[in-house]
Amino acid sequence: MDTVGNFYVNLVLKADASHVLDALRSLRRTALVAAVPEQLAVVVDRQCEHQDLAQLETLAVTLSRRLECPVVSCVNHDDDALILALHRGGVLELQWGWRAWWAPQNVPRGSPERFVAAVRGALGTVPRPMVRHGVRGWLWTRFVAVAAHQQLAARTGLPPESVGAGYDYVQRGDVALRPGIRFVPA
Repeated sequence: MDTVGNFYVNLVLKADASHVLDALRSLRRTALVAAVPEQLAVVVDRQCEHQDLAQLETLAVTLSRRLECPVVSCVNHDDDALILALHRGGVLELQWGWRAWWAPQNVPRGSPERFVAAVRGALGTVPRPMVRHGVRGWLWTRFVAVAAHQQLAARTGLPPESVGAGYDYVQRGDVALRPGIRFVPA
């Protein structure tokens, strides 16, 4: 069955990629990790790829506690819903969600400004320039979760490699990477 929208799950950690790899190996996770210039690590995990939110939260909480670092988790479901969460010290601190008007109502909402500020503060990131595409760009971010993720990543300073990155997409080579960045198996 072909899918129309994006389906992906990933985590961004404020931690050295080698420590993240060690932690994932000790947890016996099948995952891929990329070190990015922002001094962050992007993780895609095969077990989380099925969009089990409990599995993702457990991994994010475990890594934030074990590595003593902030973790931002992300789920994009069929480009209809986007859920991001900030974990610190083994605790879910804040969630933010975007959804298309037809998507389920149980997607967390809240202030994107509050979420952006919390992520910037936790990760020590700065915003990146964002490309605007006139009316099409405005409409695109209103109806497609990956576009909303791209916009939020630019505002928070999350690495561009986290937008659209899921285990299956990375395995197939369907994720745009900046020169010199690659995902390494845990």
